[in-house]
Amino acid sequence: MLYTSRAALFADLAHDVNSSAWVMGDATAAFNGIYVKSGASGSGSWSRVGDLPFSFVIAADTAGVYLPAVAANHMLVDNSAGTARESKTFP
Repeated sequence: MLYTSRAALFADLAHDVNSSAWVMGDATAAFNGIYVKSGASGSGSWSRVGDLPFSFVIAADTAGVYLPAVAANHMLVDNSAGTARESKTFP
């Protein structure tokens, strides 16, 4: 399962014990990661158990069409610390 925020994940307890999920894209970088569910479906909680196995690129399409080469705010993000490692603008 994939969630775009930790809040969305925490609100969804309708999964069995030991279910796993990824959070990708949370505004708080430290909340992105791999989570495991404890407790029965409908109850329990999610615990963060690790970092995502890759970094990701945050970009905004400035052309109004899907053209990966025409995007702004290209920043490679270290998913564990939430800090920029490299910033590039593509032609």
